[in-house]
Amino acid sequence: MIAEISIDYIGSCLSVNHYKVGKYYTRPETKQWMKLLHYKWIVLQDKHKLTLKLPPTIHLSGIFKDKRSCPDLHNLHKTIGDALEPAFGINDREFRFIDEGYTIDKSKDPMLIIGIEVENNVCHNSP
Repeated sequence: MIAEISIDYIGSCLSVNHYKVGKYYTRPETKQWMKLLHYKWIVLQDKHKLTLKLPPTIHLSGIFKDKRSCPDLHNLHKTIGDALEPAFGINDREFRFIDEGYTIDKSKDPMLIIGIEVENNVCHNSP
């Protein structure tokens, strides 16, 4: 089963590889986006009592205005991994990413759809 999170794509600033005066850093807007993704996963997990399937497998797709606005997948994977690592309690080098493709639609705001594989949690209700 795949639990999905939809989140705005904030553009090329969504990277952990910014360089300034001899060191790498993560932009404040990227840190805020990472916190939002982390929070969305925690809420989804708690609400539906989800159990992460191991190893963590993340399915990624998106909607973009044009091909030029599509993200650099390496940076996007690293950013998503860094955001979800504390929530999963697993080092992001263990994550698997499956890129599902993207849709071009000028009428919609850019968005990422992040699917996380979870165990099939079956709830049996007794009368």
